[in-house]
Amino acid sequence: MVELVDGVAVDAVAASGVDAFLQDLAEQLRTYTYRPSALRRVKTATTPAS
Repeated sequence: MVELVDGVAVDAVAASGVDAFLQDLAEQLRTYTYRPSALRRVKTATTPAS
């Protein structure tokens, strides 16, 4: 399973360089152009309290 952070695979970030990713993210935040991915909700089974 590929883990994604805002549409970017974690392995891709590691391969291209974490510093470059963070610099790009910082620039997007400074210029108000960052658009995060929608939150994905996952239903989980709950167990009743005993």
